[in-house]
Amino acid sequence: MILVMNCILIAIMHFRLSQDKQSVRQAFVIEGELIDKKPDLDQHRLRPGKQDTLPGESNGFPLTVQRLLFYIFSDKYKRLPLLENSGKMFKPYKIAYQLQHVKVRQVKRFSLLRETVAHLLSESARTIPHAAMNIQLDVTPLVEYAKDSESKLSKVPGESRDNRLFRRALLKNYSSFFIKAFAHTLYHVPVLNGFLDYRPLVHGGTLYHAEDINISFTVSTPLGVVRPILRNPHQKDLETVAREMRILTRKARRTNQDELYLKAAKVLIRTALREVDLSGLYTLLVYLRARYLTGRKSVPETDVVPENDKLQPEDILGATCTLANIGMMLPGVQTVTVIIPPEVFFMGIGDLHLAPLVIDGKIVPRSVMSIMLNMDHRAFDAGEGFPFYENFIRYINNPALIYEWKPGDQI
Repeated sequence: MILVMNCILIAIMHFRLSQDKQSVRQAFVIEGELIDKKPDLDQHRLRPGKQDTLPGESNGFPLTVQRLLFYIFSDKYKRLPLLENSGKMFKPYKIAYQLQHVKVRQVKRFSLLRETVAHLLSESARTIPHAAMNIQLDVTPLVEYAKDSESKLSKVPGESRDNRLFRRALLKNYSSFFIKAFAHTLYHVPVLNGFLDYRPLVHGGTLYHAEDINISFTVSTPLGVVRPILRNPHQKDLETVAREMRILTRKARRTNQDELYLKAAKVLIRTALREVDLSGLYTLLVYLRARYLTGRKSVPETDVVPENDKLQPEDILGATCTLANIGMMLPGVQTVTVIIPPEVFFMGIGDLHLAPLVIDGKIVPRSVMSIMLNMDHRAFDAGEGFPFYENFIRYINNPALIYEWKPGDQI
């Protein structure tokens, strides 16, 4: 089907160009330059003659749709973003008007990562009725516990300097604490940890309560934000959680995100074909376009990194809930966080700062932060999610329940 669509589009381009008595080569972009004049034969490797010849061919033949398709999809030749240039002729009228009347400084095509994020967020906004709540928490007990523990931190005999610095950093950076506390809370409020299959015309809807607590957390990289998954942190001590977070974060920043999402798309396409799910056609279209037309942008810094030091599809697929540490990036409160389908719950964490609070009738400075909670209102009523606050604040007020927890202890 994709091939047929490409054939139709190229045929239309062929017709439009022939109507203007232009060469079909005007649709080509070679090394970023649109050929709209007599080409430099040495630079573009086009051979002279009355008939057009594609690079690598010795004889001239009529330039046909079939030969164009062969040229585009053949690994032997450098692929030309032919369909990318079709956008020069067929644009939404509002965009076309803007381009005619507004000076453009730069044209930046979406990367595969950006395209995937845009699709997921559009699907989320279009299909999920978000119910949101922002809560300000007094986290002074957590801050005081960490400071007190740091002052009492003693050197373990035979311990390396790096490990001691790591244990000290564990008390200064609260990211791993919040992920583990989040996982413990989800363990006690299982309705929030799962995924929704909502097909009203087939069976209504099915909410799957997951036994695994797979929390994806956001990592900002030069190539975009990616969400690696930390699996079952409620079953691991805090030091293990922090080390796994550090490993995943380093891998995320050493990974070409376009390459990663191409691999993930292949996994999802195979699943869609096995389940005969036609909604997977969009993923197939994106994969084919990225694989055969637009190509994968090479990033020299990540291309030399060994595969086992990069994120793999299993590192970003299979999350049951998402936590975004928004406060690490900037101060303020995000009003609405976006649930990533088929998940049903999302939590964002704001920045930690001092603020005046009334304690026992007196105004005193306290360490506060905000959490932003979003749930898919199709999956459950708000009342089912209220116990989340009661459990989460218990770990804030008693941080030793997280810091000193060991495998085998009660969750």
